[in-house]
Amino acid sequence: QKGVQSIGASAFSDCENLSEVILPETVEFIGECAFRYTGITSITIPEGINGIQHGTFSYCSRLKEVNLPDSIAYIGESAFLHCESLAKITMPTKMNNNYSSFPEIGAAAFSECGSLREFTVPEGVHTIGSAAFRCFVVSSSLEEITIPASVTSIEEDSGEYGNAFYGCYL
Repeated sequence: QKGVQSIGASAFSDCENLSEVILPETVEFIGECAFRYTGITSITIPEGINGIQHGTFSYCSRLKEVNLPDSIAYIGESAFLHCESLAKITMPTKMNNNYSSFPEIGAAAFSECGSLREFTVPEGVHTIGSAAFRCFVVSSSLEEITIPASVTSIEEDSGEYGNAFYGCYL
């Protein structure tokens, strides 16, 4: 609904039959796990949202397409974890560092996205988190990833997550 500015944490979590979401331009914040385990198939994030929170779209197994605006400064931990149908991500060419002095792609952000074939990390990203693109649980189709010179850290985690590209056949 027009005028909505914030969607709270877990607001639509586990609404498995929710298949379409149209976010109005007035939305400025989406909370953690807000759309986790829903049946959405695509999402366009409006300008004004500066980050995707922890687990916001995790386990959306039917999610195929994501469009992120130029205002995005970070993608949080497990933001798109286990979105096995996700094949197309439209990202800005440069992360917006007006909101974050340390733009990043968080740990497990795109982990287990088995339909993702290629990904270009936006210029300005400094850190790629551990298991950000982990592929070992589902069949991997990630064939190409482009990493800009702005990336200074690709994290490794010997515990739960593993390294950023574990199981990928790049």
